[in-house]
Amino acid sequence: MTITDERKKVVDFSIPYAKANLAILTPLNSDITNIKDLDKKGKVLALKRGSTGHLYAVKNLKNATINLFDKENAAILEVIQGKADGFFYDQLTIYRTWQKHQDT
Repeated sequence: MTITDERKKVVDFSIPYAKANLAILTPLNSDITNIKDLDKKGKVLALKRGSTGHLYAVKNLKNATINLFDKENAAILEVIQGKADGFFYDQLTIYRTWQKHQDT
């Protein structure tokens, strides 16, 4: 769970013992090379509701369409099926997904 000021109000976090940055899962044939490529009209993001990726996208990617899902697997499936241009989540999850679906 990512530590945020909002979450600190309701969760007693320990000292961090691991750090994970956000990563982007995109289809293999995607024209997306960086985060700015997603901040365009017509780009669709599939995100887990309440995740750090969701919070980042709402704040920073004003031009993309954001579709929210309760489970990360549902959001990942949107990218795999070509219904979304990207999915933001922690690096480890993105890497494991890519290992299983190298066409993304």
